[in-house]
Amino acid sequence: MSVKDSSNELGKLLKQVPLKSLIRHDGKRDFMGAEVVTVSSTDDLLHVIRVLFKFDIASVPVVTATEQTEERKDMVFDFWQDQAQKKPGVVMGFVDMLDILAYIVSALPADETKKEVLEEAGRNLLLKPISNAINFSKRDKIVPVSQDHSVFDALQYFAQGTHRVLLFDDTKALSGLCSQSDFVRLLHTHFAKGGLQTADIDFQQKFQHHIPVESIRPTDTLFQAIAKLSHGGLRTMAVVDSHGSLIGDFTTAAVGHAFAVDNREGQKVDKEDMLRTIFGNFYLSIQDYLSKFYPKSLKPQVGLVNITLGQACKVMVESNSKQIWIMNDAHTKVPIGVITQTDICRRVAELCQAIPPTSARG
Repeated sequence: MSVKDSSNELGKLLKQVPLKSLIRHDGKRDFMGAEVVTVSSTDDLLHVIRVLFKFDIASVPVVTATEQTEERKDMVFDFWQDQAQKKPGVVMGFVDMLDILAYIVSALPADETKKEVLEEAGRNLLLKPISNAINFSKRDKIVPVSQDHSVFDALQYFAQGTHRVLLFDDTKALSGLCSQSDFVRLLHTHFAKGGLQTADIDFQQKFQHHIPVESIRPTDTLFQAIAKLSHGGLRTMAVVDSHGSLIGDFTTAAVGHAFAVDNREGQKVDKEDMLRTIFGNFYLSIQDYLSKFYPKSLKPQVGLVNITLGQACKVMVESNSKQIWIMNDAHTKVPIGVITQTDICRRVAELCQAIPPTSARG
């Protein structure tokens, strides 16, 4: 079978798979019939961070009661925050850790050496309503898609950098979320069965021109790393030593551990002590912070420049990772680029002619 025929077969397959078959909750169990995790627009930032951490989810829809809005807009869903009372509301948008971090960093003093000033400013920010941070990073636009549409219909959004889409049923009730991770899992399942030559296709000329990898040093502080993520609109950075060799990756997912004090320790903590502990973590070195709270980050997933679609999907699914650092030499471990889930979605979209071949940032 030629590559063109294989691409056509993959495109046909994606058009036959309904999005509702991919709906999952926190990437671990079947979502259909389960309650959608949402937060209220009046919830404070700290509460939302703890929700993301508790459910191990990348982002969460922010909702407000319908009667609090001037109009119903086009985005009205039935949702409920408890089983006893159904509350119709409007989905205002998504929020994830990058949005929250971008909002926090934009308002914190630039001089992180003044610990007391940073703590005081941060304390006030964490108690602000989450509505202030909706899509603050400009990377989390809300995209509604019918759950009866095919995976192919959502592919164009995933390929353009949208990490998750909202799914609704024929009554306009929010039925769940579908993410790039779900799409990559679907690809891996079908690639593993064999017969699709698209699994053997590489990422073409993505690494032909070496673009400097965004990186931090293990001696940098958590605050410095957060600021760099935020200013760059990034969800991941390489942690490299003095020789430029990869020793870890730092992601927005790792940051949640700094805020989830009582969730992590399994006991209630006084709010003042909790806030003091949170901002104390900001002064830890990245090496110490990741070693203590997120050791998985110190074992990053790596690949060579000739990595294929099938190999990339396999690594991400089996390691539950969202990025693979690419290098020319496996011995020196100097990263020359990164493959994200957006890169996988874009490559498949190009092959299936869902979008024209252009570059996207994951």
